[in-house]
Amino acid sequence: GRRPHALVIGGAVASSSSSVVAFLEQLSHKAHGHHAPEVVLMGPHEPTPELLHEIKQRKLNRLCTHLVGNPVHETDCMRARAESCSMAFVLADMSAMDPDVEDE
Repeated sequence: GRRPHALVIGGAVASSSSSVVAFLEQLSHKAHGHHAPEVVLMGPHEPTPELLHEIKQRKLNRLCTHLVGNPVHETDCMRARAESCSMAFVLADMSAMDPDVEDE
């Protein structure tokens, strides 16, 4: 079978490479006493070149898959294997102009 995977969604996936990279570094840190899970990042569009560069530079790309999708769409959740993820996280975009819209 596949190893456990984490699903990561939210505004930060689309717009905040520093937040995503910091989160991935914590999730993959060996001191937690477990093997790092595979990570599916789901965002509304392709990742920014900055995010791809940061992930590759820190050698986190071997853990990550990026899917363009929306978590409210069943087909996107199926592609992300949401029903079998061992962890799910919502990373809010803390720099959003309208926090109420970000919370939706």
